[in-house]
Amino acid sequence: MNRVSQLTVNARLVALLLAWMMCMDVAVAQSFRNAKYGGDFLSLGAGARGLAMGEAQGAVTQDATSPFWNVAGLSQVETPETVWMRSERFGGILSRDYAAIAFPVESGRVLALSWLRQGVNGVQNTLNAWDPERQSPIANAAGAISTFNVSDQAIFLSYAQPLDRSWFGAVWTTGVSLKFISHNVGPFANAWGTGVDVGLQGRSDRWSAGLHVNDLFPMLKFWRYDQQELEPLESVYGDVLPSSTKESVRPSAKLSLAREQSLGAVFSLLVVSDVVIHLENRRAYSLNIGGMSLEPHLGFELTAWEWAHLRWGLSDLVVPQEGSATWTPAVGVGIETGRVVVDYAFTDFSGYASDLGVTHRLSIKVAIPELNMR
Repeated sequence: MNRVSQLTVNARLVALLLAWMMCMDVAVAQSFRNAKYGGDFLSLGAGARGLAMGEAQGAVTQDATSPFWNVAGLSQVETPETVWMRSERFGGILSRDYAAIAFPVESGRVLALSWLRQGVNGVQNTLNAWDPERQSPIANAAGAISTFNVSDQAIFLSYAQPLDRSWFGAVWTTGVSLKFISHNVGPFANAWGTGVDVGLQGRSDRWSAGLHVNDLFPMLKFWRYDQQELEPLESVYGDVLPSSTKESVRPSAKLSLAREQSLGAVFSLLVVSDVVIHLENRRAYSLNIGGMSLEPHLGFELTAWEWAHLRWGLSDLVVPQEGSATWTPAVGVGIETGRVVVDYAFTDFSGYASDLGVTHRLSIKVAIPELNMR
């Protein structure tokens, strides 16, 4: 890309961000309710490698899963590739699917399109099966019970490129994602929203570092409720129906540091540490400094012959008011065979969520050099 073209691309990106900032300023000035945990369905990321390493990926992510861990990592993609993932959590109750394609347009400049869906299918609706006067189920209650699905979806449009400078002996890249999200709660409610993520990643021979900011400007979500479908909640159960239709999700930042160490001619060990900083005044089971909450992650990857990987990690630190703190461990493996990479992760077998069932995650990455136009 010549200098003029590069300046044109950069100018367009700056113009896009400025336009977005203006829109956010106007929108946030309206009445938006702070949605604590409103973006948490995205926090589990994508791909089995990241989950197996305790979700510590910000400094080392380098493929089509990068929009979730650190969008700047997309710049490491050298060949067009696609990623598919399937995850089942809590013994199969919660499913999570991911698909993405990353496409280098020039050296280090990469575009990506990603889609994520997580959901619970077959949730029972018992609102019409209860008799409020008798305070017991109606006759033939089974016939009045219906089912519905609950889902969260996200689409990411992402771009990453190298920075034309070096700091601390490292080569740096940056990236940005425009994301669109939707929620669906059967016939009762649905929502849509949009936000912007940005990232920075630096790499040297042994060290790497990353910074990823989710929702650089507060992500805005707009809900629609079906009052007719929700009416039994008020008339039968005495609940207050939701009234707020506008929510905002505050920014969060991820700081990451990693080091790779050679262990002889065959083996190497990668150690990654992430700290996610939330500004939502989270109190339950979190490390808190004022209104700021800290969420640590730690991951390890032992590589043999450059194609076999053994991974383990720790995440979801829970700090109760009474008792001991607990972590959620994870393990996994990865195999690289030519243009195909297969990864598997296993977690929730211990930790605060272990009583709900284990989690399995499988992901497959396929390089497609035939699409390479460089």
